[in-house]
Amino acid sequence: MRSFGPYTNLVEIGRGGMAAVYRATGPDGRLVALKLLPPHLAADPTMRMRFEQESRLGLDHPNIVRVNRSGIVDGTPYIEMEYVAGESLDRLVARAGPLSPEATARILLDAGRALDYAHGRGVIHRDVKPSNVIVRTDGTAVLADFGVAKAVGVTAYTATMTRVGSVFFMSPEQAAGVFEVTPASDIYSLGATAYYALTGHAPFEAGSDVAIARQHIEQLPPHVSDLWPAVPRAVGDVVMWALQKSPSQRPASAGALARSFAAALRAPLPTSPRPQAAPERAPAHVGSPMPVDAVLERNERMPTWVLAGIVGVAALACLAVLLVWALPSSQPTLRPATTRALSQATARPALSIFTVQPTDTPASIPALATATPRTMVTVLAVPIATATPQKGRPTPAPTRAPIVPLTPIMSDATLPPPPRVTSTPLPSPLPTPAIIMVTAGP
Repeated sequence: MRSFGPYTNLVEIGRGGMAAVYRATGPDGRLVALKLLPPHLAADPTMRMRFEQESRLGLDHPNIVRVNRSGIVDGTPYIEMEYVAGESLDRLVARAGPLSPEATARILLDAGRALDYAHGRGVIHRDVKPSNVIVRTDGTAVLADFGVAKAVGVTAYTATMTRVGSVFFMSPEQAAGVFEVTPASDIYSLGATAYYALTGHAPFEAGSDVAIARQHIEQLPPHVSDLWPAVPRAVGDVVMWALQKSPSQRPASAGALARSFAAALRAPLPTSPRPQAAPERAPAHVGSPMPVDAVLERNERMPTWVLAGIVGVAALACLAVLLVWALPSSQPTLRPATTRALSQATARPALSIFTVQPTDTPASIPALATATPRTMVTVLAVPIATATPQKGRPTPAPTRAPIVPLTPIMSDATLPPPPRVTSTPLPSPLPTPAIIMVTAGP
């Protein structure tokens, strides 16, 4: 057909079970889409009424193909519509393969707006499917064929020998023969359309229309992400949400479905959950002192004058020892017990440990049980050489061994395990130190 009434240059661009669509030049020279009802269907008053219904809906939305006018030419009803440069979604997927989630999200947003607008005016599409979604060259989409596909039944696309048709995308309630469907039916069909866009497959593809309709009623399709792993799991979950059998379990609106899809697409990819680390606990010290640095950090640091006093006392101890060994053996200042010990003992080293002991310790000051050698210990090793007199020989003068210099042990030194030294708390102010007794041997 080259012309139809005032329309010329007709080129068929689509055909369904109810009508054929042509691109044509209108009376004003603009390109339009012309939908014609075949003569055998035009003879049926019911089919004719349903065909003309689309032109009476008065829907005007950027994402709905606009209807300009309708009429009859030589007994054939027609509808003049806006011509949309692009191709239907089913042809796009057949040509280019499954769409990316991003491209699908944009189509869903546009189709969702269109359905929300129509549902708000009491219009149920009843035949949302890829062939009724026109994708413009800029990636936006418009929805076509409002209110006409229901008359075709479940074999809308079978007559055109194409792979997809109304039966592949109808809702369970439609498949069950429910006449008064709700917007939830369109939401299911929109979800099935998204399923096809993402995977290149309809949710169910059994061998016959009856078998497919039964699957819509009784079965759940494979998860989108299982069928096409490139689709993020969260995105696939949104599509599967729209394909719930119960209308009340689907998204509340087509727009809600589209927005949830877009939100899932923006969500970060899931990662393996990290194991929860057990909270760190301080090691228990049973019967062991806390390091002195920790004590000094928790309490006030030891005053400088206390440390100076300890060092001074240690120095006095060193001086006393030096004086003992510097005097002759007959020096009256040495105690007799000491002289006897020197004359009877064999040569051996003696180890003396000097501890500064305060005269009294106030009970109100807690003992620093965690103190270390920083506070009080001085170790002096003095080898003592003595000789036992022999009969008939004069008693030799004792030979003094070299004195090992006294070295105070400070906090940074490391004591050998034995002997273990226990400190005595230092009061403030420091009392007068006790007299230091020096002994050599038993």
